[in-house]
Amino acid sequence: MAQALKKAQSEGKSLKSFIFAVNLQVLGKDYHSAVFYFATEDPIPYRSLLYWFINGDDAFRNQRFKIVNCIMKGPWIMKKAVGNYSVCLLGKALTYNCHRGASYLEIDVDISSSAITIAILHLAFGYVTSVTINMGSWWRRRPRTSYRKG
Repeated sequence: MAQALKKAQSEGKSLKSFIFAVNLQVLGKDYHSAVFYFATEDPIPYRSLLYWFINGDDAFRNQRFKIVNCIMKGPWIMKKAVGNYSVCLLGKALTYNCHRGASYLEIDVDISSSAITIAILHLAFGYVTSVTINMGSWWRRRPRTSYRKG
């Protein structure tokens, strides 16, 4: 990621100064990933919460990094299993690794590191053929991430 950003900047194709990436990984027999990228063209303000999150330690991130999601479309059994709106404080529920460079922070989250998420994943991959999840937003009109099996 860092090499691609530096190359694009040197060629004048990107003005992005910092990239924050979240890689939600399901490890197992088959590997699945959902990767979300966030970029800024302006420098991160010194002493802002984002600055401390990027430059802080894991203990600081563990207390603050949350994923908010909602099952928008899918079988009722998935909606019942996950709930209407689900907020997960990642540092307390799941295992993750941070990779920090001069112009990026990548967080790789192992979704299958929790017994609860493993049960939900077995339900999803065993019975669900299509599900639409609203990630990181409280509003229903925001962009959605869709997954279709097969």
